[in-house]
Amino acid sequence: MVSPSIEVLIYIEHNGEVKASELKHWRETSLRGVIGKLEAQSLILRKKSSSEVIYRLSDAGVEYLDRFLESLHKTTPVSSKWSFVFFSIPEKKRTVRDRLRRFLRQAGYGHLFGAIWVAPSQPNLARQVMTYAKSLKVSNNVQVIEGVSQKESDQDIVAAVWDLGKIANRYRAFIKKAKEKIKTIKSDAEPKYEAKKLIFELATIMYDDPNLPTTALPRDWPRDEALEVYKEIRKKIN
Repeated sequence: MVSPSIEVLIYIEHNGEVKASELKHWRETSLRGVIGKLEAQSLILRKKSSSEVIYRLSDAGVEYLDRFLESLHKTTPVSSKWSFVFFSIPEKKRTVRDRLRRFLRQAGYGHLFGAIWVAPSQPNLARQVMTYAKSLKVSNNVQVIEGVSQKESDQDIVAAVWDLGKIANRYRAFIKKAKEKIKTIKSDAEPKYEAKKLIFELATIMYDDPNLPTTALPRDWPRDEALEVYKEIRKKIN
């Protein structure tokens, strides 16, 4: 399932412009909160036409959805190296510390313990972390170390940081639902909108997928099957 915020953004993107009255199929109390949040983040714009409020995506909203879909195009690392981030940021800079944590999650890092985060090593990943730390003016408080561990240690790291069983179940649920939806996707607008929601649902799963090397994954990892289903959806709506 995609979040209500993403669902509203997809609906507006799909239709170009949307009247406020067209959004009534969301519960009104929830809708007010979602719309308020999206406007506060400058992801949507509103205008008045006669007595009707109309919403459309802002440029920032378009970029947000594009970035959200980037997780669909991750390249699976072949290296068994890990990237470890260590940081020590004082309590008085809690807001900065929280921003760094959010960045690390978005970059594919998982929380190991304390102030230690880990991710599969990728080209330029360490540089990205340090560049962001520098933008927050805490680069002296952050260190990135890359290294190779023993296979047994890899398994311990994965088990401590990521619940792969839960992610695998989400993939399998997506595959089952998507295969059923593909049968209904034709040229009319509503099934295409539902197909877009499926694509963003997969992007959400892949965002949470740590994108581990094949050697660190269970043998029946369903990501590749989910991506094949995604390709079928793309063919249907293009």
